[in-house]
Amino acid sequence: LFVACISGAPVIFFFQYFRRKVKDTTLILISAFAFLAKAVLIFFARSITAVYAIQLMQTCTYAILCPAQVYYAGAKVQISDMVKGQAFLTAVFSLGCSAGSFLGGQLLGFSVGTMLLAGIGCALIGTLILLFTVNKSDLNKVM
Repeated sequence: LFVACISGAPVIFFFQYFRRKVKDTTLILISAFAFLAKAVLIFFARSITAVYAIQLMQTCTYAILCPAQVYYAGAKVQISDMVKGQAFLTAVFSLGCSAGSFLGGQLLGFSVGTMLLAGIGCALIGTLILLFTVNKSDLNKVM
């Protein structure tokens, strides 16, 4: 986790620079594909050193997703719904982390491979949902 946090911090600090170059929706899609790639790479990692190296992908996963979703919501959600939207977003992240930890623990009872495959499945589903819900008008409007 330390490696992931340290590698993601510079991206968050310089996020405004990335926003000037790439649309928020594109950044969110990059993040989704990075989450999927990270899940697959961790599944195939054969050493703790490889896992540490893969954690450097944090620069393309949470470090991009967290600030990009705020700007995306700012462009898509009416001002009167902003506080409610932030509350829902926080609740969804909290519930998702709790459910993921619980289900991951249950799957770990079967095997580590089962748990990691479930992670790949969740990342794939999330990426597909984004691909089908972020439409071309979103890609052109949000910046």
